[in-house]
Amino acid sequence: ENTLAKAILDIFIFLKQKYPNLFPTRVKTGEGWASNADDTGHIRKRVVGSRIKLYVMRHIYKGRYYNCVNGISVCPECLDEDFIVNTSFPRIRSKEFHHEDLRFEGYSVNELYRLFVNDRGNPYFLRDLVKKMEEESLALKCTSHHSIVKAIHFQNFKKLISWENIPKEFPYKDIFDLPAEIIHILVKICVDNFSLPEPLPGRQIVREQDINERRLNVRKYVIDFLKERYIIDRIHEGVCPVCGEFNTRDHLPAFEYSHLFKKSELTPEERKKREKYTITYLYRTFTCSEIVKEMEKRYQKGGYLCPNCHRVIHKDLSIIDKIYDEPNMFNKILEDNENTIRKHEQNLVYYIESIENPLKPQRDRHV
Repeated sequence: ENTLAKAILDIFIFLKQKYPNLFPTRVKTGEGWASNADDTGHIRKRVVGSRIKLYVMRHIYKGRYYNCVNGISVCPECLDEDFIVNTSFPRIRSKEFHHEDLRFEGYSVNELYRLFVNDRGNPYFLRDLVKKMEEESLALKCTSHHSIVKAIHFQNFKKLISWENIPKEFPYKDIFDLPAEIIHILVKICVDNFSLPEPLPGRQIVREQDINERRLNVRKYVIDFLKERYIIDRIHEGVCPVCGEFNTRDHLPAFEYSHLFKKSELTPEERKKREKYTITYLYRTFTCSEIVKEMEKRYQKGGYLCPNCHRVIHKDLSIIDKIYDEPNMFNKILEDNENTIRKHEQNLVYYIESIENPLKPQRDRHV
Protein backbone atom coordinates (compact mmCIF):
# COMPACT_ATOMS: atom_id res chain seq x y z
CA GLU A 1 0.00 0.00 0.00
CA ASN A 2 2.83 2.40 0.86
CA THR A 3 4.49 1.74 -2.50
CA LEU A 4 1.23 2.39 -4.36
CA ALA A 5 0.59 5.59 -2.35
CA LYS A 6 4.07 6.92 -3.14
CA ALA A 7 3.62 6.10 -6.83
CA ILE A 8 0.32 7.97 -6.91
CA LEU A 9 1.92 10.91 -5.08
CA ASP A 10 4.77 11.03 -7.61
CA ILE A 11 2.27 11.06 -10.48
CA PHE A 12 0.28 13.83 -8.78
CA ILE A 13 3.41 15.97 -8.29
CA PHE A 14 4.44 15.48 -11.93
CA LEU A 15 1.02 16.42 -13.30
CA LYS A 16 0.67 19.32 -10.84
CA GLN A 17 3.96 20.78 -12.11
CA LYS A 18 2.90 20.35 -15.74
CA TYR A 19 -0.69 21.54 -15.34
CA PRO A 20 -0.88 23.64 -12.13
CA ASN A 21 -4.32 25.08 -12.88
CA LEU A 22 -5.98 21.68 -13.25
CA PHE A 23 -5.08 20.24 -9.83
CA PRO A 24 -6.08 21.42 -6.33
CA THR A 25 -3.55 22.51 -3.74
CA ARG A 26 -2.59 19.75 -1.36
CA VAL A 27 -2.75 20.26 2.39
CA LYS A 28 -0.78 18.22 4.96
CA THR A 29 -3.05 16.70 7.60
CA GLY A 30 -2.52 14.28 10.44
CA GLU A 31 -3.40 11.39 8.13
CA GLY A 32 -1.50 12.51 5.02
CA TRP A 33 -2.20 14.77 2.10
CA ALA A 34 -5.68 16.10 1.53
CA SER A 35 -7.22 18.22 -1.20
CA ASN A 36 -8.69 21.71 -1.03
CA ALA A 37 -11.97 20.22 0.16
CA ASP A 38 -10.48 19.86 3.65
CA ASP A 39 -8.65 23.19 3.57
CA THR A 40 -11.33 25.23 5.36
CA GLY A 41 -11.66 22.82 8.27
CA HIS A 42 -7.90 22.55 8.62
CA ILE A 43 -7.49 26.34 8.78
CA ARG A 44 -10.38 26.68 11.24
CA LYS A 45 -8.75 24.17 13.57
CA ARG A 46 -5.44 26.02 13.52
CA VAL A 47 -6.98 29.47 13.95
CA VAL A 48 -9.35 28.53 16.79
CA GLY A 49 -6.74 26.41 18.54
CA SER A 50 -4.17 29.20 18.26
CA ARG A 51 -6.56 31.84 19.62
CA ILE A 52 -7.34 29.61 22.61
CA LYS A 53 -3.60 29.14 23.15
CA LEU A 54 -3.05 32.92 23.08
CA TYR A 55 -5.79 33.44 25.65
CA VAL A 56 -4.39 30.80 28.00
CA MET A 57 -0.83 32.13 27.75
CA ARG A 58 -2.06 35.62 28.57
CA HIS A 59 -4.33 34.74 31.51
CA ILE A 60 -2.90 31.65 33.20
CA TYR A 61 -1.59 32.35 36.71
CA LYS A 62 -3.04 35.88 36.47
CA GLY A 63 -0.84 36.88 33.55
CA ARG A 64 2.49 35.54 34.87
CA TYR A 65 3.92 35.03 31.37
CA TYR A 66 2.37 38.04 29.66
CA ASN A 67 4.47 41.11 28.87
CA CYS A 68 2.07 44.03 28.59
CA VAL A 69 4.79 46.25 27.07
CA ASN A 70 5.18 44.32 23.81
CA GLY A 71 1.91 42.42 24.07
CA ILE A 72 3.29 38.88 23.93
CA SER A 73 3.73 35.97 26.32
CA VAL A 74 7.33 34.92 26.90
CA CYS A 75 9.22 31.91 28.19
CA PRO A 76 10.51 32.74 31.71
CA GLU A 77 13.78 30.89 31.05
CA CYS A 78 14.41 33.06 27.99
CA LEU A 79 13.89 36.07 30.23
CA ASP A 80 16.24 34.69 32.88
CA GLU A 81 18.96 34.24 30.26
CA ASP A 82 18.43 37.80 28.97
CA PHE A 83 17.44 36.65 25.49
CA ILE A 84 16.28 39.42 23.18
CA VAL A 85 15.09 37.84 19.92
CA ASN A 86 13.14 35.07 21.65
CA THR A 87 11.36 37.56 23.92
CA SER A 88 10.68 40.28 21.34
CA PHE A 89 8.57 38.39 18.80
CA PRO A 90 5.31 36.44 19.37
CA ARG A 91 6.53 33.05 18.05
CA ILE A 92 3.34 31.31 19.18
CA ARG A 93 4.34 28.03 17.52
CA SER A 94 7.46 28.03 19.70
CA LYS A 95 5.52 28.15 22.97
CA GLU A 96 4.49 24.95 24.73
CA PHE A 97 2.87 23.91 28.00
CA HIS A 98 5.14 21.77 30.17
CA HIS A 99 3.92 19.23 32.69
CA GLU A 100 6.26 17.93 35.40
CA ASP A 101 5.11 14.41 34.59
CA LEU A 102 6.03 13.99 30.91
CA ARG A 103 3.33 11.35 30.52
CA PHE A 104 0.73 14.12 30.72
CA GLU A 105 2.25 16.46 28.16
CA GLY A 106 -0.35 17.97 25.89
CA TYR A 107 -2.46 21.03 25.09
CA SER A 108 -1.22 21.46 21.54
CA VAL A 109 -3.19 23.70 19.18
CA ASN A 110 -5.04 20.66 17.81
CA GLU A 111 -5.85 19.37 21.27
CA LEU A 112 -7.09 22.77 22.43
CA TYR A 113 -9.40 22.87 19.41
CA ARG A 114 -10.67 19.36 20.22
CA LEU A 115 -11.39 20.36 23.82
CA PHE A 116 -13.32 23.39 22.57
CA VAL A 117 -15.40 21.31 20.14
CA ASN A 118 -16.25 18.79 22.86
CA ASP A 119 -17.32 21.57 25.25
CA ARG A 120 -18.51 24.28 22.88
CA GLY A 121 -21.81 24.65 24.70
CA ASN A 122 -20.05 25.82 27.85
CA PRO A 123 -20.00 29.64 28.04
CA TYR A 124 -17.23 29.41 30.65
CA PHE A 125 -15.00 27.15 28.57
CA LEU A 126 -11.93 29.44 28.61
CA ARG A 127 -12.18 30.15 32.33
CA ASP A 128 -12.59 26.46 33.13
CA LEU A 129 -9.69 25.53 30.84
CA VAL A 130 -7.30 27.99 32.49
CA LYS A 131 -8.35 26.74 35.94
CA LYS A 132 -7.81 23.12 34.91
CA MET A 133 -4.34 23.86 33.53
CA GLU A 134 -3.39 25.75 36.69
CA GLU A 135 -4.51 22.80 38.81
CA GLU A 136 -2.19 20.60 36.75
CA SER A 137 0.70 23.00 37.54
CA LEU A 138 1.51 23.53 33.87
CA ALA A 139 4.36 25.88 32.99
CA LEU A 140 4.95 27.83 29.80
CA LYS A 141 8.23 27.08 28.03
CA CYS A 142 9.57 27.85 24.62
CA THR A 143 10.12 24.80 22.41
CA SER A 144 13.90 25.09 22.76
CA HIS A 145 13.94 25.06 26.57
CA HIS A 146 11.22 22.41 26.59
CA SER A 147 13.31 20.09 24.41
CA ILE A 148 16.19 20.32 26.90
CA VAL A 149 13.94 19.19 29.76
CA LYS A 150 12.89 16.14 27.75
CA ALA A 151 16.46 15.20 26.74
CA ILE A 152 17.15 12.85 29.67
CA HIS A 153 20.46 11.46 28.35
CA PHE A 154 21.84 14.96 27.85
CA GLN A 155 20.77 15.96 31.35
CA ASN A 156 22.39 12.89 32.88
CA PHE A 157 25.71 13.27 31.04
CA LYS A 158 25.86 17.01 30.43
CA LYS A 159 29.11 17.47 32.35
CA LEU A 160 30.86 15.04 30.02
CA ILE A 161 29.21 16.22 26.77
CA SER A 162 29.74 19.91 27.54
CA TRP A 163 33.07 19.30 29.33
CA GLU A 164 32.02 21.20 32.44
CA ASN A 165 33.84 21.92 35.72
CA ILE A 166 37.27 21.03 34.33
CA PRO A 167 40.15 22.30 36.52
CA LYS A 168 42.04 25.24 35.03
CA GLU A 169 45.34 23.41 35.28
CA PHE A 170 43.99 20.47 33.24
CA PRO A 171 45.69 20.64 29.79
CA TYR A 172 42.67 19.49 27.76
CA LYS A 173 40.30 22.43 27.57
CA ASP A 174 37.76 20.58 25.43
CA ILE A 175 36.82 16.92 25.27
CA PHE A 176 37.76 16.89 21.58
CA ASP A 177 41.37 17.61 22.54
CA LEU A 178 41.54 14.07 23.89
CA PRO A 179 42.38 11.02 21.72
CA ALA A 180 39.26 9.32 20.36
CA GLU A 181 39.98 6.12 22.29
CA ILE A 182 40.03 8.06 25.58
CA ILE A 183 36.74 9.78 24.76
CA HIS A 184 35.06 6.41 24.18
CA ILE A 185 36.49 5.05 27.41
CA LEU A 186 35.17 8.08 29.31
CA VAL A 187 31.71 7.64 27.76
CA LYS A 188 31.66 3.96 28.70
CA ILE A 189 32.79 4.64 32.27
CA CYS A 190 30.19 7.39 32.78
CA VAL A 191 27.30 5.41 31.33
CA ASP A 192 28.15 2.06 32.91
CA ASN A 193 28.55 3.65 36.35
CA PHE A 194 25.41 5.76 36.18
CA SER A 195 23.03 4.56 38.89
CA LEU A 196 19.84 3.07 37.49
CA PRO A 197 16.51 3.82 39.21
CA GLU A 198 15.13 1.17 41.53
CA PRO A 199 12.39 -1.00 39.94
CA LEU A 200 8.87 0.02 40.90
CA PRO A 201 7.03 -2.15 43.47
CA GLY A 202 5.57 -5.21 41.80
CA ARG A 203 7.68 -4.77 38.67
CA GLN A 204 9.97 -7.52 37.48
CA ILE A 205 13.68 -6.92 38.08
CA VAL A 206 15.42 -5.97 34.85
CA ARG A 207 17.71 -8.67 33.50
CA GLU A 208 21.44 -8.00 33.32
CA GLN A 209 21.34 -8.58 29.56
CA ASP A 210 18.66 -5.90 29.14
CA ILE A 211 20.66 -3.50 31.32
CA ASN A 212 23.75 -4.00 29.16
CA GLU A 213 21.73 -3.40 25.99
CA ARG A 214 20.26 -0.24 27.49
CA ARG A 215 23.71 1.02 28.46
CA LEU A 216 25.02 0.35 24.96
CA ASN A 217 22.12 2.33 23.50
CA VAL A 218 22.73 5.24 25.91
CA ARG A 219 26.42 5.29 24.95
CA LYS A 220 25.36 5.69 21.32
CA TYR A 221 23.15 8.64 22.29
CA VAL A 222 26.05 10.32 24.11
CA ILE A 223 28.36 9.81 21.11
CA ASP A 224 25.66 11.27 18.84
CA PHE A 225 25.44 14.34 21.08
CA LEU A 226 29.21 14.75 20.95
CA LYS A 227 29.23 14.50 17.15
CA GLU A 228 26.44 17.05 16.89
CA ARG A 229 28.20 19.45 19.25
CA TYR A 230 31.45 19.14 17.32
CA ILE A 231 29.78 19.86 13.95
CA ILE A 232 27.71 22.81 15.19
CA ASP A 233 30.74 24.27 16.97
CA ARG A 234 32.79 24.12 13.77
CA ILE A 235 30.09 25.29 11.35
CA HIS A 236 27.99 27.70 13.44
CA GLU A 237 30.51 28.59 16.16
CA GLY A 238 28.39 26.80 18.75
CA VAL A 239 25.28 29.02 18.63
CA CYS A 240 22.00 29.19 16.73
CA PRO A 241 23.02 31.20 13.64
CA VAL A 242 19.64 32.95 13.50
CA CYS A 243 18.91 34.23 17.02
CA GLY A 244 22.43 33.74 18.39
CA GLU A 245 20.99 32.94 21.82
CA PHE A 246 21.01 29.16 22.23
CA ASN A 247 24.44 27.50 22.48
CA THR A 248 25.74 23.94 22.31
CA ARG A 249 27.19 23.76 25.81
CA ASP A 250 23.98 24.68 27.65
CA HIS A 251 21.27 23.93 25.09
CA LEU A 252 22.58 21.19 22.77
CA PRO A 253 19.26 19.22 22.57
CA ALA A 254 17.63 22.48 21.43
CA PHE A 255 19.24 22.26 18.00
CA GLU A 256 17.43 20.88 14.97
CA TYR A 257 18.53 20.30 11.41
CA SER A 258 16.42 22.30 8.96
CA HIS A 259 16.42 21.20 5.34
CA LEU A 260 16.61 23.96 2.75
CA PHE A 261 14.35 22.10 0.32
CA LYS A 262 10.94 20.68 1.19
CA LYS A 263 10.23 17.08 0.21
CA SER A 264 7.79 18.33 -2.42
CA GLU A 265 10.67 20.23 -4.07
CA LEU A 266 12.80 17.09 -4.46
CA THR A 267 12.75 14.53 -7.22
CA PRO A 268 11.31 11.10 -6.35
CA GLU A 269 14.85 9.70 -6.22
CA GLU A 270 16.00 12.48 -3.88
CA ARG A 271 13.03 11.90 -1.58
CA LYS A 272 13.92 8.23 -1.34
CA LYS A 273 17.49 9.11 -0.39
CA ARG A 274 16.34 11.54 2.33
CA GLU A 275 13.93 8.96 3.72
CA LYS A 276 16.74 6.39 3.83
CA TYR A 277 19.54 8.64 5.05
CA THR A 278 17.77 10.33 7.95
CA ILE A 279 19.79 12.66 10.19
CA THR A 280 19.71 10.00 12.94
CA TYR A 281 21.01 7.41 10.48
CA LEU A 282 23.85 9.71 9.44
CA TYR A 283 25.02 10.17 13.03
CA ARG A 284 24.83 6.44 13.79
CA THR A 285 26.64 5.45 10.58
CA PHE A 286 29.19 8.07 9.48
CA THR A 287 32.10 10.05 10.85
CA CYS A 288 31.78 13.80 11.47
CA SER A 289 33.41 14.77 8.16
CA GLU A 290 31.26 12.25 6.27
CA ILE A 291 28.10 13.61 7.92
CA VAL A 292 28.92 17.16 6.83
CA LYS A 293 29.69 16.04 3.26
CA GLU A 294 26.36 14.23 3.17
CA MET A 295 24.58 17.37 4.39
CA GLU A 296 25.96 19.32 1.44
CA LYS A 297 24.03 17.18 -1.05
CA ARG A 298 20.87 18.73 -2.44
CA TYR A 299 18.42 16.36 -0.77
CA GLN A 300 20.09 16.93 2.61
CA LYS A 301 21.14 20.57 2.17
CA GLY A 302 20.34 22.69 5.21
CA GLY A 303 21.66 23.95 8.52
CA TYR A 304 21.28 23.77 12.27
CA LEU A 305 19.17 26.21 14.25
CA CYS A 306 17.17 26.23 17.46
CA PRO A 307 13.57 24.88 17.39
CA ASN A 308 12.18 28.37 18.09
CA CYS A 309 13.72 29.75 14.89
CA HIS A 310 12.94 26.54 12.99
CA ARG A 311 9.22 26.98 13.60
CA VAL A 312 9.34 30.59 12.41
CA ILE A 313 10.50 29.36 9.00
CA HIS A 314 7.46 27.13 8.65
CA LYS A 315 4.96 29.69 9.92
CA ASP A 316 1.87 30.15 7.74
CA LEU A 317 1.57 33.93 7.35
CA SER A 318 -1.80 33.73 5.57
CA ILE A 319 -3.74 33.15 8.82
CA ILE A 320 -1.93 35.65 11.09
CA ASP A 321 -4.69 38.27 10.86
CA LYS A 322 -7.24 35.63 11.89
CA ILE A 323 -5.26 34.68 15.00
CA TYR A 324 -4.20 38.10 16.32
CA ASP A 325 -6.42 41.11 16.94
CA GLU A 326 -3.53 43.57 17.31
CA PRO A 327 -3.10 45.56 14.05
CA ASN A 328 0.72 45.72 14.23
CA MET A 329 1.28 42.02 14.93
CA PHE A 330 1.42 40.94 11.29
CA ASN A 331 4.32 43.29 10.48
CA LYS A 332 6.22 42.10 13.55
CA ILE A 333 5.76 38.43 12.62
CA LEU A 334 6.63 39.13 8.98
CA GLU A 335 9.86 40.85 10.04
CA ASP A 336 10.80 37.87 12.21
CA ASN A 337 9.98 35.45 9.41
CA GLU A 338 12.03 37.26 6.76
CA ASN A 339 15.05 37.74 9.05
CA THR A 340 14.98 34.09 10.10
CA ILE A 341 14.81 32.72 6.56
CA ARG A 342 17.55 35.07 5.34
CA LYS A 343 19.95 34.16 8.15
CA HIS A 344 19.19 30.47 7.80
CA GLU A 345 20.00 30.51 4.07
CA GLN A 346 23.25 32.34 4.84
CA ASN A 347 24.35 29.71 7.36
CA LEU A 348 23.97 26.32 5.71
CA VAL A 349 26.19 23.39 6.64
CA TYR A 350 29.21 23.12 4.33
CA TYR A 351 32.40 21.10 4.42
CA ILE A 352 35.60 22.79 5.53
CA GLU A 353 39.04 21.24 5.84
CA SER A 354 39.18 21.90 9.59
CA ILE A 355 36.36 19.40 10.20
CA GLU A 356 38.05 16.24 11.40
CA ASN A 357 36.87 13.01 13.04
CA PRO A 358 37.60 13.44 16.76
CA LEU A 359 35.49 10.39 17.68
CA LYS A 360 37.08 8.01 15.18
CA PRO A 361 39.25 5.39 16.87
CA GLN A 362 41.90 3.87 14.67
CA ARG A 363 40.24 0.48 14.93
CA ASP A 364 36.79 1.71 13.88
CA ARG A 365 36.15 3.56 10.66
CA HIS A 366 32.57 4.77 11.28
CA VAL A 367 32.41 6.71 14.54
